[in-house]
Amino acid sequence: MNEIGINYNWLYFDKQFEDNWHIAGLSYKRGTSVGSFIFRTNFANKFGRNGTQFELEAYPRLSRMFYMYLGAGYSNSDGIFPKFRSGASLYANLPASFEAELGFRQLKFSENVWMYTASVGKYYKNFWFNARTYLTPGENNISHSYTGTVRYYTKGSDDYLGFILGTGISPEENRENLFEGTPYKMKTFKTGLDYNFTIKSKNIFSITGTYYNVEYKPEIKDNQFDLSIGYRRRF
Repeated sequence: MNEIGINYNWLYFDKQFEDNWHIAGLSYKRGTSVGSFIFRTNFANKFGRNGTQFELEAYPRLSRMFYMYLGAGYSNSDGIFPKFRSGASLYANLPASFEAELGFRQLKFSENVWMYTASVGKYYKNFWFNARTYLTPGENNISHSYTGTVRYYTKGSDDYLGFILGTGISPEENRENLFEGTPYKMKTFKTGLDYNFTIKSKNIFSITGTYYNVEYKPEIKDNQFDLSIGYRRRF
């Protein structure tokens, strides 16, 4: 199974940055007997400047119980994307419809940022519940990120309504620049809705809206919004 996709993100900042951010992505996915492979190119306008990033992801199956996530990315657009990014996770399909994950993510700006992640999920009827944390060690402390996700599946795996609630910044967000050069440990609250649906099984649409409240300086907070729309086509 092949799949091509396109997506667009608009990020609004009330105070923290003068310019809104715009990110567009093109992707190609190939399903094989050993797992799926995805190549993605991202184009961004942040801080009034343009940049490009290339990413490769794989989801190899190891057994009926275990599979992995492997990812790598490169960009020569300093300050727009991390120069390098990488990540790996081991997933386990557990009894009673549970699943678990352990892994790491790495972002290379002027220095490396290493994050360690763990998650646990549970399927119950048409619902999927997931709790995830990212731990980022620093010189004097460890930054924490926690996110809870609930999805209600209306038909297949690509048809669902999702709700997220969390704190902190994760490397999976388009706001990953905020890991770089931040002397103040930001306090972040986020909540959002995610709607995915298919038309004739081969056309997949997604709409996601996320609200952030960020204390980016002591006693100074910013309201931020992330709106994302996407389309994928199987063939």
